[in-house]
Amino acid sequence: MSKAKVEAIARPLEEKLLAYRRHFHENPELSFHEEKTSQFIKDKLTELGIPMRSGITGNSVLAELDSGVPGPTILIRADMDALPVQEENEWAHCSKVPGVMHACGHDFHTANLLCLAEALSQNRDLWSKGKILLAYQAAEEQLPGGARQMVADGAAEGVDMVFALHVGQTEVGTISTRTGMASMAVGTYQLKVEGTGGHTGSPHTAVDPVAALVDIAVHLQRIVPSRINPTDPTTLSVSHIGTGSREFPNVIPKDGTMSGTIRASRTQDRDFVLDEVERVARAICEMRGCKCQVEKVYGYPAMYNSEEQVAIVRAAAEELGITCEEAEPMMGAEDFAYFEEKCPGAFFSLGMYNPERPETKNPNHSSKFMPEEKGAINGLKMMLEICAQVLGE
Repeated sequence: MSKAKVEAIARPLEEKLLAYRRHFHENPELSFHEEKTSQFIKDKLTELGIPMRSGITGNSVLAELDSGVPGPTILIRADMDALPVQEENEWAHCSKVPGVMHACGHDFHTANLLCLAEALSQNRDLWSKGKILLAYQAAEEQLPGGARQMVADGAAEGVDMVFALHVGQTEVGTISTRTGMASMAVGTYQLKVEGTGGHTGSPHTAVDPVAALVDIAVHLQRIVPSRINPTDPTTLSVSHIGTGSREFPNVIPKDGTMSGTIRASRTQDRDFVLDEVERVARAICEMRGCKCQVEKVYGYPAMYNSEEQVAIVRAAAEELGITCEEAEPMMGAEDFAYFEEKCPGAFFSLGMYNPERPETKNPNHSSKFMPEEKGAINGLKMMLEICAQVLGE
């Protein structure tokens, strides 16, 4: 569809888009606690006369627009949870909830999808066939993630392709995306090593868990370089070791803990490294005479964008005069990967940086995260054009 037509549909909704965003920003809710946000979305969809699918559990919402004409079914997702961050910005719409903030742009995502729902429902000439599912997803920020539950509830059944955007840090007027691996698979581990405490003057009478923890930490660092193909980016971090007392250095503690994170460009490598962590920990504890408890969490899988859907995103950007840049692989994890495991799709970042306002470059999850609101309308335009590209004449 022409740039002028998309502009004519999107621009009148800009004020509402920002009003929604500011409402969500002032009233953030943490993962798995988005009750008021969910109800707000349901109320707006009801006002628009857009039906919602039953069987979606938790706080997520799945709306459906059906042309009544056979054609592809596309799903567009927006996450809606906030973070446990105390906002430090000074503006009229700061978070009203102490210690909770939309510090990752999910307020923009949800506002965009609400305005997209209105635009699509009132401009049926934009799409003439197929179905559009609008997925307002809870709990992206906290494992096990809301996307996995939406998929388990059947949200991806019968869907031909999926799309999602995320506010980014390229300049307003740009987007960025890539074909192939777009975000890492993530996993975490927690170890508890149990020995027998004792006196440092007679270490031979104790079973020292500190020595076991040190050995484990050293040997874990060898897993990735020696067991994983170096062309497949993978990281293993030991981010916490806890044991003993600084006040009583003459005491050998009876136990200690260790935890860390694995990130991998291939989900199977994440799984392999987690299993190796357990194998190494148990072997060293047995050698040292300690007991070992291991807890592994298999987090979000790696996210892979499909070539065909990335081409649709790029074509939409070109039609709108938006510059499409090549994205670097994201070392963070993103639970939209669960949708892309089921359906081919594309995830792209929306430029929200204004060089005249340096604060718009503040990073995601920062207490001073402050994207440029003027960039938000481009997200609505992109999703309208994607729908037109796939479902239009």
